[in-house]
Amino acid sequence: MMRDLQILGKGVSFPADTHVTGINGNTLVIGGTGSGKTMSIVEPALINTYDRSIIVTMTKRKLVKRYSGLLASRGYDIRILDFADPDRSTCSFDPLKYLRSESDVRQLATAIIKAESAVNKNIDPYWDNAAISLLTSLIAYVITEYEHPTFADVLDLYHAIETKDGDSVFLETNVDEKFKQLARKNPRHFALHGWNVFHNVSSRTASCIYSTLAAAMETVFNPELSRLMRMHQDVDFESIAKIPTAVFVVTSPFNTALNRFVSIFYSTAFSELFSFAEELESGTLPVPVHVFCDDLATGSPITRLDEYISIFREKGISIDLLLQSESQLQHMYGEQAATTIINNCDTYVYLGGMDLQSAKSISQRMNMPLEDVLYMPVGQVFICRRGIKPIKTVRYDTLSDEIYRSIVDEIG
Repeated sequence: MMRDLQILGKGVSFPADTHVTGINGNTLVIGGTGSGKTMSIVEPALINTYDRSIIVTMTKRKLVKRYSGLLASRGYDIRILDFADPDRSTCSFDPLKYLRSESDVRQLATAIIKAESAVNKNIDPYWDNAAISLLTSLIAYVITEYEHPTFADVLDLYHAIETKDGDSVFLETNVDEKFKQLARKNPRHFALHGWNVFHNVSSRTASCIYSTLAAAMETVFNPELSRLMRMHQDVDFESIAKIPTAVFVVTSPFNTALNRFVSIFYSTAFSELFSFAEELESGTLPVPVHVFCDDLATGSPITRLDEYISIFREKGISIDLLLQSESQLQHMYGEQAATTIINNCDTYVYLGGMDLQSAKSISQRMNMPLEDVLYMPVGQVFICRRGIKPIKTVRYDTLSDEIYRSIVDEIG
């Protein structure tokens, strides 16, 4: 029986099963633009996937066509979540469908606001926190007051907020009555706290809070995403952990707003998979799930990734993080969280680049002069893996792989 294989370079491959290797399955792949991260790392992994579920981010639809047929022939359930062109999707993602508690609501609101603030950092965290509180209230209102709530309904409620002219120093809006009615029914309702805070500050302060919220909502969401939420059945993460499934997440190399929504998707995916694993006596997923985060730095931080990654292995989850440099990781997560993420990747693959920080890190790991790293030949690969000495090789020649060539010949 064929088993999943991780190919890292010419003549260098390992079983993907962490019970066999004894280390975690997390891999950090660093390489500059055009260094072959997708072609020499991700594609060989897809070619050699047989029994674990996978979630793959990609910007090239031809890869979906190339590998969906291969995996389907191996018995995989194929799901396509196309954020760039929702009409091509076979499933949907509505983050509202996965909320089970007040904590989940606030976590989702945080992920949305932080997706924007990671790019446009507020010096004063008050505005982010206040916007999170307001969005939490809007989400909480929708999930309890709507019969079949979707996040599109949250967007509608957000767009409905309009300020009223009046003599009051406090902000007055055209949706105040909705929350007044809710307060009469349930004075302690979860949605009321954030709304009252927003409503009882000065009109000028409230406008600034709303502007912070608007910056996030308009950046992360667009009409196409709203349409996607209403089109198909939502991704079933529990099913992914029960039967071999391949989820292809298609995004855009140009529309960064989509990439930020992908980060929210991953935050939800990890939360759902963890929750399901916790419900089981074994504490681990029946079918391991591996995630390929290609071009991770083009998106925004995945909420709590530094916390999740430290216990991925015990839950049956693993991840490939593909970046251009360590500096990108630090920029997204901060130095401490970035260090935690790197330290929880038992495999580090370096494909070259001009980032000095990454080169220094590899120089120390490989115990070789810095200049040999900075000026390594194109196509060379340095592999650092826990439990073995560092390896120097060249990129895997995917174009010569027999399975790859048969796929290309078949689909033309």
